[in-house]
Amino acid sequence: MKTKIIYFLLFAAGWLTGHTALGQPIFIDQPIQAGELLVFPHITDSTKYYYLPNKLRLGETLSGLPQFSFLRYVQNVKTKPGTDQVIEGDGGGVVHALVELSVPESEISRAQSVLRSKTKNKDAVIVGPIVYKGGTFALISSFAEEGSDFTKKVVGVGRAPVFVGNKAACSIRLTKLGAKILWESCKTPTPDLSFSFVMDFAGYRSPMQARVEVDWDKVYKHEEFSAGVNIGGNPYIALGVDIKAAFDELREDGTIKVINMGADDKMEAMLDAAYKKILDMMFAPFSMPPGGEESTVEQIASGINTIAKGIQQSATVVSLNFAYEMKQQKKSGHYVIDLSKATMETINFRFDENLGSDVAQCKDCFRSVNLDDPFYKQRELLVSVDGLNSDQFSKYINFVTVSMKKTHGNGAVTYDELRIAEKEFKEALGNPFRLLYGWKDQSDNDRDKWLVYEFQTKWSFFGDHTVQQDWMKSDQLGLNLAPPFHPVSVSIEADPKLLQEAKIRLATVKFYYDYGAGMKEEQVTIKGTEQVPAALAEFMLKRGSYDYEYEIVWRLMGSKTLSSGRKKSSDALIYVDEIPADAKVL
Repeated sequence: MKTKIIYFLLFAAGWLTGHTALGQPIFIDQPIQAGELLVFPHITDSTKYYYLPNKLRLGETLSGLPQFSFLRYVQNVKTKPGTDQVIEGDGGGVVHALVELSVPESEISRAQSVLRSKTKNKDAVIVGPIVYKGGTFALISSFAEEGSDFTKKVVGVGRAPVFVGNKAACSIRLTKLGAKILWESCKTPTPDLSFSFVMDFAGYRSPMQARVEVDWDKVYKHEEFSAGVNIGGNPYIALGVDIKAAFDELREDGTIKVINMGADDKMEAMLDAAYKKILDMMFAPFSMPPGGEESTVEQIASGINTIAKGIQQSATVVSLNFAYEMKQQKKSGHYVIDLSKATMETINFRFDENLGSDVAQCKDCFRSVNLDDPFYKQRELLVSVDGLNSDQFSKYINFVTVSMKKTHGNGAVTYDELRIAEKEFKEALGNPFRLLYGWKDQSDNDRDKWLVYEFQTKWSFFGDHTVQQDWMKSDQLGLNLAPPFHPVSVSIEADPKLLQEAKIRLATVKFYYDYGAGMKEEQVTIKGTEQVPAALAEFMLKRGSYDYEYEIVWRLMGSKTLSSGRKKSSDALIYVDEIPADAKVL
């Protein structure tokens, strides 16, 4: 029985009010293994460290019971005239679990003791957890193959948690055979059900004496990327393991050159940094389209076996078990990336946990029912807003309305609707919203048809702009609502020496963008006196678009101000330490 891996590409959200894009100023390339925890140093205070919350466990109710349920159901079946007698009813099972990030205080105390010993610094202290920017949630099981003898549906609901104590949910709808086997598997020390998280967190990368040279024309001719250039219609989706392999081949033939001017022992770190920069320019993290268009889903599914091999390896900057969507804008010519500047980056980290044998001790978590009792015939649909944290929601969205329409076997229609505004989004704490419909009468006895419903979303943006999507059919337990725009990150970088030589006091980058509600502005500023002159600008663009406009304004010593003028770009990286000859005096 082959283990399958199903990925739920969910942008993590949560109540991020009060947090910037970078929760803690840390060096991501200077980790220290302190006991069971991985800690990262503060960029300026040598006594402060932040730990990576990489421990998973089943969520718990207020009474201490596991937030796990396994429901086996049976539906009685009558023998049809002229056929053999039916001695077994139809049935199956539904497994639902909530998983949370949780690091015991005892582990943090042990880690701090080890940290002080390793750093020989008695004042070293772990001040708290790293706040994740987002991430992906995967369910790993032999039962995670939809349409097999064991499983009908695998659904991820909710977003991957970004704070310690926040939770993510998953659900599996099993066949009768699958329910029987997994029921017995849950009685073993290691049930065939594990959870895998690949989480994103941001920090600074130390300067490295190296530069990267890229020949874009040759890059796009590689067989892995040429398909993405020629494809029409749906976006081209590539897996991290394939992208990294292609980058390795392009480095071997000289298309990508990493010129090392420092120590050879840092070559691996340099490759990671180089690949990350190139990846951000060519691809964006894949977000599952609303309703899951079949062609896109099939493209990802075709690479599942490749992912299964790559997932055994440690997570790298180009996450092996991650899907990426190629940007429509094709780069051209030669490009040089300077790694001698401190940069702000987002990296991925993977960790896993098995369901464990303790769940078998929870007798209330396992139940068997007969569905022919109409009392049980109601269905809750779990609704999540995908791809936004609360800061982004409150900044761009007035509210989103989700309408559900269920047409029953007798023609009767059930409607339900919910409205999600900033208040409801924050109060949900990452948990799903709910829509409900029930069983009407005998005309709903066809369970597969009873599971089918229609839904429609209406997005209201600030500035009196509305986007209403068409009614769509679904039979999924969870609905992940993706807004008609996507987040974009642009790294602003500078070399401290070049800033001083150019007598730059401040460099302000103004961004002009339109995500569908009219032209908006965003700006970030870098000071010439900063120890690590790097920043990250984050804003929204229409789905499928990566073009934005920007202007750099330099304030020099002596009260002189220069401007680059307004320029168009789709790059994920902007340097501000050199003033072009055509800069205008303001």
